[in-house]
Amino acid sequence: MTDWSQRKKRKQDVSARASVPNHMYGSCRVIHCGKPARAGTADGLDERYCRAHADHNQRHGSPLKGSYTAKELNPYRRAALAWMRVGSTQAPSRA
Repeated sequence: MTDWSQRKKRKQDVSARASVPNHMYGSCRVIHCGKPARAGTADGLDERYCRAHADHNQRHGSPLKGSYTAKELNPYRRAALAWMRVGSTQAPSRA
């Protein structure tokens, strides 16, 4: 069973730590960023990256990797559409 008072206390503890800026983490670890890390503001507990780089890291797996361009993705999209068209014209097989 979950002890709800323990969960509530933990939530309050994390909220309190996140709301107090820790100036030890003054800047984002990405070179030439210059923005404060999230732990250096009242925005969160991330000690490495600013909000923008933390979000980018979450989406792409790296704070530096850019998004794929349409030019890079189009050959794969065309191949997938062709594969779907071929699959829809074939009769379903029964096992």
